[in-house]
Amino acid sequence: MSYAVQPGDTLYSIARAHNLSTNQLLSLNNWSTPPTLQIGQNIIVNNTIENSSNEDIIHIVAQGDSLYSIAKKYNVGPADIIEENDLDPNNGIYIGQELYIPELESDEEENIVSSTSSNIQKHIVLKGDSLYSISRKYNVTPQQLLEKNQMQPNSPIYIGQILFIPTSDSNSAEKLVTEEKETVVKKKAPAEVYTVLQGDTLYQISQKFGISPQKILELNGFDSSQPIYVGQQLKVKNNGKAEVIPPPKKQPSSSQKSHTVSSGESLYAIGRKYDLSPAEILSANNMSIGATIYVGQVLTIPSPQLNVKPKVTPTTKEEVNVYTVQSGDFLSKIAKKYNITPQELVAANHIPKGRIYVGQKLFIPTSKNNSSPQNNSVKQAQGNSIYQLSKIDGQQLFSKGLYSRIGTNYSIHPTDLDNVQKRLVQLGILHEQHNESPRNIGGSTNNISGQRVPKTMAAIRKLQDRYRLNWWVGSPARTEMLGTDKYTYGEIVPNDVTFKFLKEYTQYTLSFPHPITGQTQTAEFNNFVYSGYNQFYNGVGYLGKSLPNEVPLSVFKEAGLSPILAEAMKVVSSHEGNFDAINSYDKAFFSYGFIQFAGGGRGLAPLIARMKVTEPALFGSIFQNAGIDVEYTTRNNDIHQGELIINFPGKGTLKGIDAEKELRNHHQMYGPFIRAAFHPKLIKAQIIQAVKAYATPALGIKLSINTGQFNQSNIPITDIINSPMGLGFAIDMTVNKWIVKTGEMFNNAISSLCKQKGWHQLHQISMIDEREVLQEIVRQEGGADKRVSDRGNSMLKSSLSYSKDPQKGKGLLA
Repeated sequence: MSYAVQPGDTLYSIARAHNLSTNQLLSLNNWSTPPTLQIGQNIIVNNTIENSSNEDIIHIVAQGDSLYSIAKKYNVGPADIIEENDLDPNNGIYIGQELYIPELESDEEENIVSSTSSNIQKHIVLKGDSLYSISRKYNVTPQQLLEKNQMQPNSPIYIGQILFIPTSDSNSAEKLVTEEKETVVKKKAPAEVYTVLQGDTLYQISQKFGISPQKILELNGFDSSQPIYVGQQLKVKNNGKAEVIPPPKKQPSSSQKSHTVSSGESLYAIGRKYDLSPAEILSANNMSIGATIYVGQVLTIPSPQLNVKPKVTPTTKEEVNVYTVQSGDFLSKIAKKYNITPQELVAANHIPKGRIYVGQKLFIPTSKNNSSPQNNSVKQAQGNSIYQLSKIDGQQLFSKGLYSRIGTNYSIHPTDLDNVQKRLVQLGILHEQHNESPRNIGGSTNNISGQRVPKTMAAIRKLQDRYRLNWWVGSPARTEMLGTDKYTYGEIVPNDVTFKFLKEYTQYTLSFPHPITGQTQTAEFNNFVYSGYNQFYNGVGYLGKSLPNEVPLSVFKEAGLSPILAEAMKVVSSHEGNFDAINSYDKAFFSYGFIQFAGGGRGLAPLIARMKVTEPALFGSIFQNAGIDVEYTTRNNDIHQGELIINFPGKGTLKGIDAEKELRNHHQMYGPFIRAAFHPKLIKAQIIQAVKAYATPALGIKLSINTGQFNQSNIPITDIINSPMGLGFAIDMTVNKWIVKTGEMFNNAISSLCKQKGWHQLHQISMIDEREVLQEIVRQEGGADKRVSDRGNSMLKSSLSYSKDPQKGKGLLA
């Protein structure tokens, strides 16, 4: 179902009118950022399409859809959708894909857990499922499950996937239980383990567990001269109970270890345990990227590739320094201070597992210029190894260009036709079973008339409509950016907009481990963003998944906002992005975060500096380990300005705006920014920076009101504008236009309204209806700047209160 844009429409008003959120509307139309609407433009407002004959139902895949959720919506089985659309069960679906929904008779409805057949069971993979949990549910082994579904060992499973369950009779079930019983032995339970916390002493721990400090030393096999450290695991007592353990397994070779996967473990967590990257573990086990591990699986643990240097024994005082570990220190920070590597620091001090503690004395070996480019590149490779980037584009298909035009009235070279059809199928525009390939119509060596391939010609027009390719020739700036002004509806011309799109439009998928749970997260985005602010067509607009509305108000208050401003900031963020949002297509080069902290010498670098200052250890593990750092200056004891410093693989280190420009093209290096937005401490750092960079300046605006009879300057904005709605809009405009223009807009609107009302006294002006002020700003400024119109109207329609604050804004900021 589509809707034609009418005069005065906004994306928000259209979404509301059709019971959608703005994000849902963006997903339905495959827009990564809010577009510039045009009167008469057709917008998809419902992801169900029925053809004129009412025989076929087509579902357009939207963000968040899965085969399971779509099947449930139409009361059919996922298997029916797979069969109807000739899908590969092992491939996922993607946003914008058109799926034909089969019609079933009432007695053909399928149970989502298993089929009605007594001989065949099916299981639909749900959130939280693993091969192990599914196999336990049906009394089979993971290996039997893999074999039944013709899957390779360690193949990943995904939500919505259909798995056929092998037949399991009572005998096999009994055998499974018997085998389990036979494989266990009993032994005395291990000692209870306690993890040392900040501030713990051996005496305090002994008191907690009712034993002597000497007993703890005896249980752990060390003497009183050895200090304890934060994170150390200490045996504190035996509970005397027996536990079930698996029989000993075959010993690995001396150069390798094995690890049996336990409940709750992830590849990332296992990698951290053995000081390896997930990629190294996957490689050692011949597993593909994204493979699923399951409880009980035995993994081969390879030996670390980097050999630790021999222990350095200091000989004279001139050769070493002694450093006392301070609160907030971490190995990389100390090593950088003395121009050595963390590995050398560990080797010189024989630090167990690289753990240090406050008050610890460290020997600092003499620097021998070990911060070489080679060592830096090794460190960065380790940091980047957890970010896996895949992409789909047409570069390989069209590496040699086109032989000639493609269109209904042209004779088409068979290679051109074949490549275009493959790309249209890949984009979900042309059905795979189109039967118009050169082989099907007998033209594999001779040119083919465009009239003989009507489905292909229709798909070309559909591509141009869906992706609004004429938009790219709508202004001189866009044609200059794209490098061509050629566009013909229904045709593809060598090096025109349609050809360039088919070749260079890229769908990216970035995978990385969650910074806390280790569970795999994915980010999907594409280039060719439709925005009036686009200045770099190869940049992307990623809305993100780390949502501000899922963060408790208490976090906003801890960052320095009152409950009133916390609610307002959440509405402001709905106009910008999520905590992991990224924009790399406009003049800001690279913008990031829920307020879209912009590059180009603006808010991006100070935000990254805020993360570095407030959470140095996290910053080191997420950003610095991937070759990303920041330098900053201070003013009034706070962060003022900064510059990114990025070490790009193969390109060396760049700084400031040069680094931001280069970052746009390195999509794998988006990973640390997106990953950081899933850690609560770094989310809080974003909110703190938003308060300091935007909320505080907005509330400090001074107004100059002139009604003709009343003319006064330096009036605090909060004396007149102090409702959540009014202040939220002031912050929103400060983010986008800064305080000078924001103050000017409020000045003009308030002065104009007061003239109309005949108000010429400050106490009258201070009681002005703040809704009217926002409406007047939209009227005066919205025609020239769509952001003012959209965001002003959104504020007016939000649930924020427009009631005056009797305290006139006092206490809004901590």
